[in-house]
Amino acid sequence: MIVQDTAGEPWEVHASEPTEHGLTLYRGYPQGERPGGQPQAIPTPELIDLLWRVGSEDALRTLPISRGAITRLRRRYGITMQTQQRYLRERERQAAQQRMPDARPLALLTAPDATQHDPSTQYARLLLEELMSRHNMARTEIAERAGIDYVRILALSDGDTELTYPEQYTLERMIARRRMISTIESDGHPTPERIRESREAAGISLSRAAHLVRTAPKFWQRWEAGERTMPLHRWELWCYKLRELKE
Repeated sequence: MIVQDTAGEPWEVHASEPTEHGLTLYRGYPQGERPGGQPQAIPTPELIDLLWRVGSEDALRTLPISRGAITRLRRRYGITMQTQQRYLRERERQAAQQRMPDARPLALLTAPDATQHDPSTQYARLLLEELMSRHNMARTEIAERAGIDYVRILALSDGDTELTYPEQYTLERMIARRRMISTIESDGHPTPERIRESREAAGISLSRAAHLVRTAPKFWQRWEAGERTMPLHRWELWCYKLRELKE
C-alpha cells in the first residue's frame, strides 16, 4: 500500500493502526528507500493537521507514537505553542465568517434518541450551530461539557468528518437541556474499576460492551486497564445502554 506525505511524496506502508481521533496512523518508509530499523510514522496531511490542533501531551496520550517522534514531527513542521495558537485563532476566525447567524436547524429531534443515528456532516453542523447560536456556547465549552475532544468538535463544525453515534446522542441531550452524567458525577471521567465493574455487573463481555458504544474492543480494554481515559460521551452512551438493558 502507498500513501502520500504532506509534500505529496509516496511512502510504502508496512503497518497501520486506527486512532481515537478517527484517523489512521501509517508506518513505513519513503518509496524506493531500503527499509532499515523500525518503520517511521508517515507524516500524512491528516496526522500533521492533528498535530497542529493538539498539544504535545495530548498527542502523546492519544496517538501510538513515541515522544521523540512527536517532537521531531513538530520541529519539522514548525509547530510550537505560539504557532499553534495563531493557527487555531485563524480557524476560529474562518469558521465565524462561514457561520450564518440566521440559520436555524429545521428538524432537530424533539427528544434525544440513541436508536436513531444520522451521521451526516450536515446534521453535525446543525447540532453545533444550535449550541453556538441559541445557547451561546463556544466550541471549547461544547467540547468540555460533552467530553468530546476539541479537535473532533472543530472537524464536526467544519463539516470535515461524520458524526458518530455517541456524539450525536450527547449533543442532542445538551440541546434538550437535560442534565448529563458528566455534570452530575463529582469524579468526572469514570475510573477503570468503575468501567469494569459496571460491565461485569451487567454480565456483558468486553467485545459486546465495545460494540454497544460503537468502538473497537481494544479501546475498551485500554479503558479498563487505565491506559486511556474513557471519553465522557462514550460513558454517557454506555450508561444509557445499561438502563436500556435493565428495562
